[in-house]
Order: sequence, then C-alpha cells, then structure tokens
Amino acid sequence: MKDLKNILVGVDFNKKTEQLLEKAQNLAKHYNAKLWLLHVATPLPEYVGFESTTHYTVADRENFVSEEKDKIAAYAQKIKEAGVEAKGLLLEGATIDVILEEANLLNVDLIVCGHEEHNLLYNMFFGSISSALVRRSKIPVLVYPLD
Repeated sequence: MKDLKNILVGVDFNKKTEQLLEKAQNLAKHYNAKLWLLHVATPLPEYVGFESTTHYTVADRENFVSEEKDKIAAYAQKIKEAGVEAKGLLLEGATIDVILEEANLLNVDLIVCGHEEHNLLYNMFFGSISSALVRRSKIPVLVYPLD
C-alpha cells in the first residue's frame, strides 16, 4: 500500500464506534497519517418548526447537533492523546455524497468504515453505507467487520 498521509473514517456514534476508531487509530499510527473523523448528520427537514403533530423543534435539532459536535471532538481529542494527529468533522447531507465529497476535498488516501450484518428488511430500507462507498468511491475503501 502506498504511503498514507490522510485517512478518513466514517463515524456514526453507534455502540461499535469505539471499536472502529481503535482500528483506524492503529492504522493511522502505523503510517504516521492524519486521521479525519467524519460524522454526517441528517439535514434539518424544511418543515421542522412549523405546526406539526410532533414536538420536535429547530432548537431541539440544534441541541442534538451540538451534542454530536461534542462527541466527535471528544473522539478526536482521545486519538490525539494517543499520539495520532486527528480532526473531527460534522457535516450535514446525504451520507455517501458527503463522505465522498469531503474525502476528495481533504485529499484522503483511504476511507475507513465499519460494517455490521443486518437483516434483509433493514438493508432494503436503509442499505449499507460500506457497500455504497465501495461501489462509488474512486479512493480505496477499507471496510472493517465489526462484531
């Protein structure tokens, strides 16, 4: 594998996030690469804040996004303390598109993501981020199976 200078890892804050980050951190440390932690938040729907049957407001969304920013910053800080250069990013948009656009902007050499097995119904409705990245990316993608 060529020299890796920039590695982007997709972070979704599920229960296996720390397992994925540990693997990405070890890889970045081995190659002396910078680790970019990217979480893609769902964009705010245009109708939120208008009269609706839910009590979800723009302020609720802002609080949620603020918590996500704090989480990604905390992960990046923990990785820095382990001796790896790291930066946390939180962007909004369509997950695959944002990951690929940001990877190109950051001149990333490798995209790292995790993969968990889901049932057929889940895959029909939500699909697989890792599969979509492998299909669409021009940048190499490393998929870690998460147990």
